[in-house]
Amino acid sequence: MLASRLVNMIEQHAEQLTRAVVHELRTDPRTTSYHQFNPHEDYARVFAVVHNLGTWLDIKSETATENAYRSLGRRRFSEGVPLAEVVCALMLTKQTLRSFIQAEGWMDSALDMRQQVELYSLIDRFFERATYFTVLSYEAEARPAGKAPAPSNPDHRLWARGWALRKSTHAA
Repeated sequence: MLASRLVNMIEQHAEQLTRAVVHELRTDPRTTSYHQFNPHEDYARVFAVVHNLGTWLDIKSETATENAYRSLGRRRFSEGVPLAEVVCALMLTKQTLRSFIQAEGWMDSALDMRQQVELYSLIDRFFERATYFTVLSYEAEARPAGKAPAPSNPDHRLWARGWALRKSTHAA
């Protein structure tokens, strides 16, 4: 991965970034449900993503991403967290990572800038997929059996792969 140096930088600062994300979740007025959660549990969940960012960004981890974020959607639904707050929490996490990269990104050359742009793209793809699978499972939990139509494409993996296809067609 071209942006591996920046991924390593993020993983090395995982504790600092995790504290920043948890602070955002616990103080942002758009995530009031998160203000009630155990901060240690939030820390552990965020740290697991940030500390292993390189693994999460790897295209080979699609199934792991799907499983983890489907689980998150089910868990947040059962906890009564509004879907908008769940999506906002994912957005705040992504924005915190991007802000850190911008502030600490070592922009010494055009190659460094290219690495930063590539990493932004990988992070965007990851969070788009994470959001999609979170919403998908949240809505499935919210849908009473037989009351609402199922999504039109039952093979969600094909739809989710659109992010990888989109990246490869735009990268040329």
